[in-house]
Amino acid sequence: MQSLQPLKWQKRVVMVFAGTAADARWQRQHELLKQAEQELAARDLVVLGVVGNQVNASPAKIDNLPKPEVLREKYKIKFDEFAIILIGKDGGEKYRAPAVIKPGAIFYIIDAMPMRRRENQ
Repeated sequence: MQSLQPLKWQKRVVMVFAGTAADARWQRQHELLKQAEQELAARDLVVLGVVGNQVNASPAKIDNLPKPEVLREKYKIKFDEFAIILIGKDGGEKYRAPAVIKPGAIFYIIDAMPMRRRENQ
């Protein structure tokens, strides 16, 4: 997969970019999201960690993830930059932050989306 296209209309995606796994922001964001796994699942949300030269997905296992350089180029993120990007089920970018954010902020954005409201009816 060279893009997130196979996830379109299936999953929402939160991408967390960091230069290394030693980045304290990455570690904190990863821990916060890990603690919110039930809420992530309830919102069809997959987390992609784009760290260094690797891309990892959680909580679901996804085959053929895009290469980190492909994601960095598409979303204009420098190698050593920290960023969080929320992608909706329609494949569009819905939110971007340059710092660690609480999962509740992501859930608030998602829960306000028309598609999410329809899912809850």
